[in-house]
Formats: sequence, structure tokens, C-alpha cells
Amino acid sequence: MQARGAAASLVLLALLLLAATLVRGLWQGYQRHLPDPDGLRQPAAVRHGLNLHTPLFLTGYAVLAVLLLWSFAETWFFPALWPDGLSWQSWRTADWAPFWTTLWLAAAASLLCLPAALVWLEWGRNA
Repeated sequence: MQARGAAASLVLLALLLLAATLVRGLWQGYQRHLPDPDGLRQPAAVRHGLNLHTPLFLTGYAVLAVLLLWSFAETWFFPALWPDGLSWQSWRTADWAPFWTTLWLAAAASLLCLPAALVWLEWGRNA
């Protein structure tokens, strides 16, 4: 039962990352085509070397990669650097009902909160 929950959580995480990547790409494409307020486009600043956020992102992606590998591992005990075997068994036997319930609740909450947030931002108190 625990393996099923782990598999479903990884699917949700993958969907979240996919959606975030898609929205970020669309937003950057939209921003690229907007005119600058003074009518002139300014060149982007060139960044050299590693920034502070780069190691944090790399650590996060490494953790996600290990979690994905762990979802396929049959047995993986502490001193081993690699699992004893990999299989689809936990994914095939997963109960997807909690995943669909979570997805449905997330969609419902988003659809309810998005209009409220837009109304608050558009017609809220002007500072």
C-alpha cells in the first residue's frame, strides 16, 4: 500500500513539474513579445558563473531523480549505492483512486480560488 502511495505521489509531482515548466515557458514567451514601456528593448544582463540558486536547483533535481529511481527499486538497503533490482511492480499494483481524488480536489480548489484571487487583485484596495 505504501508503494502505491509513493508511485501516485511521483505521478503528481511529475504533473506539477510539467505544468510549472509549461506555464513558465508560456510566460517567458509572452514577456518576450511585450514592448518596453519606453519603446526600446533593453538587452538581457549576462550572468557569468554559478549563481546562488543553481546549487539549490541541482540538489532538488537530484532528489527528484533518486525518488524516481526509488519508485522502481525492488529492494534498496542502506549501504548499497544502487538498488538490487528494478521493476514496474509497484506501479502496476498501484491504487489510482487516491491520485484521482487528489487531482479532482486540486482542480476544484484552483477553480474556486482563482476567481477570488483575480477579483481581489483587480478590485482590491489600491495602495
